[in-house]
Amino acid sequence: MSGAKEETDETMGNENDWEREQQNLLTARQSVLMEQQNILMAQQNILTEQQSVLMAQHNILMGQQKILTEQQNALAAQQKIHTEQQNVADKQPMEMTGQKKVQEHAEQQHSSSANPAIQQSSSEEEPWKIKKVLQDFDLTLRLLVAPSLARNFMLPVLNATDYEIEKGIDVEIWDVDTDTKHSLFFTKKSNAYILVNNWINDFVCRRCLHKGDEIGLRWNPTRNCFDFSVLRRHQSG
Repeated sequence: MSGAKEETDETMGNENDWEREQQNLLTARQSVLMEQQNILMAQQNILTEQQSVLMAQHNILMGQQKILTEQQNALAAQQKIHTEQQNVADKQPMEMTGQKKVQEHAEQQHSSSANPAIQQSSSEEEPWKIKKVLQDFDLTLRLLVAPSLARNFMLPVLNATDYEIEKGIDVEIWDVDTDTKHSLFFTKKSNAYILVNNWINDFVCRRCLHKGDEIGLRWNPTRNCFDFSVLRRHQSG
């Protein structure tokens, strides 16, 4: 009887140990499952954050595209305005040229009848806007410029007031025949426009000018000064 009891007790102990091991194994599996669920939740959170970042980047890109489109529209509008302004600017010189041509023709007729020694070419291709056949009074002290030629071809480019012209201003002269630069004093005395100071030394004497020689003056925007040339020498005898 005693041996049978001990065997029964041992069997029951072994069963209890097996149950505890099964229970421990179940608990371990539950822990692993919980950890896997936690990992899955973390991955889902990361995915959600990545989607949020992607959406924010998409919104930023859309905003940049909108700004670029607005800038392109603004540029196109500016180009259109510039084109319209250029068209207007291109038309104005043509209109002004027509008006100026009529005025120059009338003044040329008046100037030629008043003083045959001062001439202006009627050809649009003539580069020398101011042409003059020198007289005795041009070879003594100063060069006399006809008022009509001074008003049309000198005053507009000098950009000086009437007061400044009457006081006198320095003007640069480039001799295209000798490639030399000179300086003269341009002023107005009564109703006459004259070039003085170095006129005798730098031009009359240096270029051996005589009565009847024809000279020319024109504005050179590249050099920002007036060009000078002896256009024709007087043939004596």
